[in-house]
Order: sequence, then structure tokens, then C-alpha cells
Amino acid sequence: DWDIELSPLGRKQAAKLGVWWSRLGREDRPSLVLCSPYRRAIHTWEAMKKASIRSGLDPVLVVDERLRDREMGALELWSPAAIRADAPEEAERRTRLGDWFYRPPDLRTPHSQC
Repeated sequence: DWDIELSPLGRKQAAKLGVWWSRLGREDRPSLVLCSPYRRAIHTWEAMKKASIRSGLDPVLVVDERLRDREMGALELWSPAAIRADAPEEAERRTRLGDWFYRPPDLRTPHSQC
């Protein structure tokens, strides 16, 4: 889900990652950060940014819709076995098209977002 908050453990890990990042040599630190639009990804970046600003680095953030988790539309949360059993035509179509070009019902493919 796009609106799930970052967990307490995730906040701690993001802060530690920000500290590690701030200790990198200036030439090793990025000037641009690409981020998913998911809330937990943005919160991870915000925790990391605090440490990077303290170290004199303020990278540009670009939120990119193409970095979302893959959604499966009507088949969301179905196991591959369940799809094969209950929607064999979709399972066959996904096999035939491949993961990159397969478009789940009512959704875009990663390929169509490029």
C-alpha cells in the first residue's frame, strides 16, 4: 500500500543509513536522489536527509512514479498458484507476454510507464 507509514525499525534504519551516508567522502555522495511516491520511501528519505544536511550535503529529490511497487489490480495478493487455478487465461497471458509487458487487469505495465 502506498500510504503505509515507515515502521519504528524502518525509521531507525533510515537514520543510521543517513549517518553512514554523511560519512562518505564528498565525491561519493549523490547530488540527486530518486524516490518512490510511497509514503514509507519518502519518510526514509526525510530521515536520511537530516543527516546529509548536517554534513553539508543537500541532494535534489525527484519522486518518480515509475518506482512504485508492482501492483496486480484484480489479482492483487493472489499467489501464482491461485492465479493459475482460478484465472488460467491470465496466468497463460502473463507467461506469454513476460513480466515486463504483462498488463494486469486495469493497470499499466512497467514498460508502458517508460
